[in-house]
Amino acid sequence: MWSFYDVCGKKLPPLLNACVRQILIGEKRGFGKMNTRDKILESALHLFDEKGYHQTSIQEISEGAGVSKGGFFHYFPSKNDILFALQESFCIDSHLNNIEKVALNDDLSPAEKLHKLIDYEVYTHVKNRPNVVIFYHGLKNLSEDKIKIIKEKRDRYEEIFRKVIRQGIERGDFKDDFDINIVSKALFGMCNWTYMWLDPEGPMTPGQISDTFSKLFIDGLHKKREA
Repeated sequence: MWSFYDVCGKKLPPLLNACVRQILIGEKRGFGKMNTRDKILESALHLFDEKGYHQTSIQEISEGAGVSKGGFFHYFPSKNDILFALQESFCIDSHLNNIEKVALNDDLSPAEKLHKLIDYEVYTHVKNRPNVVIFYHGLKNLSEDKIKIIKEKRDRYEEIFRKVIRQGIERGDFKDDFDINIVSKALFGMCNWTYMWLDPEGPMTPGQISDTFSKLFIDGLHKKREA
């Protein structure tokens, strides 16, 4: 089984680092050495998750971050801008960078790349549930121009998975009698809803779940070798 650190390395983005520390180490919520902008983002993240976007006020976000409302507006012109920052910076950009490293690793076969990508997809959805909830349920609250930016990045993210599947087809490892778009949607549907039902403290770890998904999915793609 590939671990999370195998996939994205030990140096993580600040918000992801905070989430991982809190979940894996059981660290009490705290901002430590976060800069002011990240404190505001972290405060908004937890409040949006606990209360919902519309029920959370700028005053509450500011108080949670330990800054004045003036301090909030210094970094974010509006609450919509902070939602966009959470969607873009954490939910898209950091993950794009991580999975691109996997896709560009020429030492791995397409099947190995896909296994790592599935491992990463399951892990991040289960271990970073507040961010996942905000990503899936908060998109509709963004302005149209911001939604367009997020969707373009989301499409780029999904295209990386499709590219790896194409590599497997071109190498002759995977079958070629299927629609790649449908197959990729099936993969995301399988992985992305784990945050709804998989208990991080349950009997099966995210790694065990992703191993099961990988075997099911990659075995289905592999060509049968002639005897």
